[in-house]
Order: sequence, then structure tokens, then C-alpha cells
Amino acid sequence: MMLRQFALVLFLVFTSASSFAENFVVKILNVVGDVQFENAPIKNGDTISKGGLIKVSEKAKSNVDLLYPEGHKIRLKAGAHLLIAGENQNFAKDLTLIKGQTYMHFQKTSDAPEFQIKTKTAVAGVRGTKFLLEEKDGSTYLCVCEGVVELSVGKEAREVSEGLDLWAWAGKPLGKPKKSPSMSQQTTAEFESMKD
Repeated sequence: MMLRQFALVLFLVFTSASSFAENFVVKILNVVGDVQFENAPIKNGDTISKGGLIKVSEKAKSNVDLLYPEGHKIRLKAGAHLLIAGENQNFAKDLTLIKGQTYMHFQKTSDAPEFQIKTKTAVAGVRGTKFLLEEKDGSTYLCVCEGVVELSVGKEAREVSEGLDLWAWAGKPLGKPKKSPSMSQQTTAEFESMKD
């Protein structure tokens, strides 16, 4: 009897763990232009269940949306390269924006781990917010549409809140976030188009 109970517990543990891993996928939506994951073309409805590199072609209007199981959404614009790291069930929480522009909308969830988005210059720590992040020519640009994002360069960090933006350059001190109405409007409009 004891052996049966032990076998049942093992079965439940392994099946629930494997079904969670199988179900934790990032869904591909709104593909425009040439988008590749690990140098293979991806299309609407495809899923990603492991780490790898997503590349969006340089052609104007190219983009792709990534939809997480919790409802988080990321839009990569033309020329963007995003590395999704890791192989475990939280594989998609550790991101590196190698280059280009991305719009990120992370849902506010109390139990979700904080996302970290790295660039060549900085690290953005996020838990529930909407923002634009861009890596270009060794500089990082952040514009926050909703919530707060902490941007760090080395040991220095700044909190950037709604309606503000901040530039970061490697080897230079972080400035202070400033108001940017035109960029905030552009960012808000992009998020409106992501509701489809």
C-alpha cells in the first residue's frame, strides 16, 4: 500500500512539472516581414519554449509580438535582436536586447519574478509596467508609459516613472529622468496598436 502511494505521488509530481514546462511557451503574434528564431523563420501562431535569439529584419514596418502565458507582451520593431536566455520554466524572464527598439508591457502580478532586460549599456528591472527600450550604438534609451522601471549602469541606478525618459551611455554617469511628452505619446500609441 505504501509503495502505491509513493508511486502515485511521484507520478503526480512528474506529470505536473512536465505539463507546466510544456505549457510555458511564448506565443508569436503579428509577424510582419522576416522574423527569425535561432535563424529559422517564424510565423503567427508559432511558440517558443526554450531560450534563443529572435531577429527582426531591418525592413521598415517589420515587427513581431511575443505573448507570455501571464499576458505579458513584447513588440520587437524593425532591426531588433532579442536574446531569450535559459532553459528552465522561467526561461523567458531573462532578456537581452542586443540592438533595436522594443515595446514591453508586463502585467502587474504579485507572485511573478521581476524581469530583467539587459542591454550593452544598462539593465532594466521591471515588475508590471509599459515602456519603450532601445539599444543603439552603445547607448540605451528608456521611455516609461506606465509604472516604474529601474535603470542601472554599473552600481548607479535611477527609477524612471510614467511620462519620463532617460538615456544611458557606457562609462558615463546616469543623468536624471526628464519629461518627454512627444515620446510618451508615441509610446502610448504603439501600446494601443498592440491590443489587437
